Amino acid sequence: MKQILSELIKVSSCFIVLALSAGCKPKIEVYTIPPVPPRLVAPEHWEEKPTSRMLEAEKQRFEISMEMDDNDTVTALATLTVLPGSGDRRNRTEEEYKQLRQKTLRLNVDRWRGQLQLKPLPEEAVLEDFMKPVEGLPEMARMIDLNGTAVRPPFGSARTLGVMIPRVNSLWVYKLSGDARVVERERNTFLKLLPLWH
Repeated sequence: MKQILSELIKVSSCFIVLALSAGCKPKIEVYTIPPVPPRLVAPEHWEEKPTSRMLEAEKQRFEISMEMDDNDTVTALATLTVLPGSGDRRNRTEEEYKQLRQKTLRLNVDRWRGQLQLKPLPEEAVLEDFMKPVEGLPEMARMIDLNGTAVRPPFGSARTLGVMIPRVNSLWVYKLSGDARVVERERNTFLKLLPLWH
């Protein structure tokens, strides 16, 4: 065994010498691989559904139903979506990177507001004033709680609880959205599950 290892070392050394003598310079390339989200094991009343075919970035989706006194059933969705992040920060100053990250967060917040028939935030508004940190999540995690009206019939009260976590070259977006009564009932469960889902 020792003899085989010795021969392998000699052969490898020959290749290195040949490469160097041929003028080849070793090149080191560094790749950052974004973390992969874990699969959440959710409560029994959260029914896992296939992720959206149109939104490849969506990683997991649950439907939560609630039966009302009039035998009507209302629902909400809990989802995890992994979006492209703010890009490589190595070629940006800390301030440039922070501004780009804020712009990404704001685009998502304004899109969610539109889904609740709310106007975008005023241009002069400071996004941080509308968001809160989330206990048990990384320091950069931010949560926003929006109330409005559904854009589809029966146009009832709707609510979106959104949590965004900037990660390596990605933005992890957790949402609990749908009928306001379901979101209110599931809010604490959703927030308690987040540390297990990141």
